Amino acid sequence: MKVNKDVYDEQKINEFLDKGVWAKEGHCDKWDWCAQEFPEKEAIVDSKTRMTWSQAKLYQDRVALGLLEMGFKKDDVMLIQLPMWAELFIARMACEKAGIIYCMLAQNLREKDIEYILKKTEAVGMVVPWKSGDRNFFEEVQSIRPNAPSLRHVFVVGDEVPEGAVSFNKMMQEPIEKKYPEDYLQQTKTPAWEVSHITTTTGTTGFPKISEYVCGARVSRWIETTKKFGMTKDDVILVMGPGGVIFSPASDGAPMVGAKIVMQERFDPGEALRIIEKEKVTMFAAVPTMLQRLLAHPDFDKYDYSTLKFIRCGGGFVPYELCEETEKKLGARVGQTYGSADRGGGTIPDAKAPSEVRWITAGKPDKWSKVSIVDDEGKELPQGEVGSVMFFMPTGAVGYFKEPEATKEAYASGWYQMGDLGKLDADGNLVLVGRKRDIIIRGGQNIYPGEIESLLQLHPKVFQAALVKMPDREYGEKACAYVVPKGDKPITFEEMVAFLKEQKITSYKIPERLEIIESMPLAGGMKIEKRTLEEDVEKKLKKEGRI
Repeated sequence: MKVNKDVYDEQKINEFLDKGVWAKEGHCDKWDWCAQEFPEKEAIVDSKTRMTWSQAKLYQDRVALGLLEMGFKKDDVMLIQLPMWAELFIARMACEKAGIIYCMLAQNLREKDIEYILKKTEAVGMVVPWKSGDRNFFEEVQSIRPNAPSLRHVFVVGDEVPEGAVSFNKMMQEPIEKKYPEDYLQQTKTPAWEVSHITTTTGTTGFPKISEYVCGARVSRWIETTKKFGMTKDDVILVMGPGGVIFSPASDGAPMVGAKIVMQERFDPGEALRIIEKEKVTMFAAVPTMLQRLLAHPDFDKYDYSTLKFIRCGGGFVPYELCEETEKKLGARVGQTYGSADRGGGTIPDAKAPSEVRWITAGKPDKWSKVSIVDDEGKELPQGEVGSVMFFMPTGAVGYFKEPEATKEAYASGWYQMGDLGKLDADGNLVLVGRKRDIIIRGGQNIYPGEIESLLQLHPKVFQAALVKMPDREYGEKACAYVVPKGDKPITFEEMVAFLKEQKITSYKIPERLEIIESMPLAGGMKIEKRTLEEDVEKKLKKEGRI
């Protein structure tokens, strides 16, 4: 599918290709390269499969040819909702090789969101497991098919397939390639300068947005990213469950260099620790919640982590102290990254950078992108001042799927409002302060939650902390701290206040309410869902007659 000309016209696209801003090859080309360079080297390991690069290419080719024989056309859409299984990579690259636009769906999306996406994309096919965990995915899809007339084929991954579904595994095993010239898929694959895939947000704040990505743009960005991360063919990349920030180093980074991908179906800290030792993992990505659970696991000291080199952390504010503790206990360098589901990657750290850069900042954009900090009027702010984060990212998303007007409004200028607050240090590294919507404005004074959360997590009785706004009749908003305790004796309100005063912070920033909870509500990708906490405290205040 061609890029919206209001964003990048043909002249600009040619300029990008000539300058290397967009690569002239797609992701499937990198997989094929790995199959040629490292045919017998392991490419993918999951809970049930070990697959070499040559096997992965063969399966991708077979599925791609099978889809074309079934009548799939260029720019048809395929939805993929699979656990962290090897077939996820087969399905993605098979679509790209067949010229089909693929859209990965988060595992937590249910019928209402899926039906919306099916209608919005007019998807022709969908790839799902029959059953996974406590869900029957095939049954869910069947229940919404009457409302999605475009959906002609449902592919089920697994040895057993229900009636009415197409066996994905059978397509992988069918030697269909013998009927075609060796270079047949070179004619059908998505050109590197066109949209190869679309992606959705998690859908926690209404219906998901659907963004478009050019495969060559993503390839060029990840070629540079792998260099910054220090990734090589000898690396072993662990994927610890779903989520873009967790998945990308494996899905986008590993094929750039031929690194091995190890997949954990669902995040379990104890199992992740075991896999790190068994598979000699060198690198993984995580959100802060994951790191906290790994470090706090009772079996932490039982395993060997000596092969770990680098940990990418993102998907939310990462406290300095968590980075420091992770590096100390796991022996691997930690670096923060930053981006968004709507726009794609933003900034990346250099694994060789000093700790104060990797822990305090989220690094810099790739060499083709720019970051700017602006005030509420859009005026650029000087270095060191806090404002809204804006990006110019030719290697990120290029529009909203089938929404030309929204695309023109959000993307045509080249600059994109990220919805976060930050500042730039003297070297141009981005320092994140928090989500713009999460700022607590207490009587006209701004409280940035990340600052207080980071301090609270230094307290020996605090495992996790989240600071949220609560309505107040006098000040408009005040701060409420939600805390998951560490140990049997939770921190008291008085202890919290005394501790924060010891940290010498300004008094108006100190939370004026404390709520102790067993666990944090999590959105897709394991980010703390602050809106749920805000709703909770508002209900309590109403019940108490305070608002």
